[in-house]
Amino acid sequence: MTPSRATRASHTPYVALNPTAMIVQPTSAAREQYDLVICDMKMPGLDGQQFYQSLAGSRNPLHERFLFVTGDVIAQHTQEFLERNRLPHVAKPFRVEELTEKVYNLLESHLGRGGRAAAAEKAH
Repeated sequence: MTPSRATRASHTPYVALNPTAMIVQPTSAAREQYDLVICDMKMPGLDGQQFYQSLAGSRNPLHERFLFVTGDVIAQHTQEFLERNRLPHVAKPFRVEELTEKVYNLLESHLGRGGRAAAAEKAH
């Protein structure tokens, strides 16, 4: 995401090197502070599917705002997981423009479903 678009959209990227820490955040405020999760399918310790399922199983609202990036779209289990959960994804290698477009479409979709009020509230 280019800095000018990120600034205009009032989004600040946060990089979590340990996805397990995202699951065990104790407060509901921590669960709500992210507009979108961009997650790789293959990560050390906890893969993307396990991370998503942990959030979904605990009813963390972040599970509704996922974008997966993966180089493993050929694997049947990956395809089935993404299709079964209707999860958007971008296949690696991807162009920055492709990722940026997908991110902004998902953010707009989220904001269009009641997220605009939350985004305006966060801005104040």
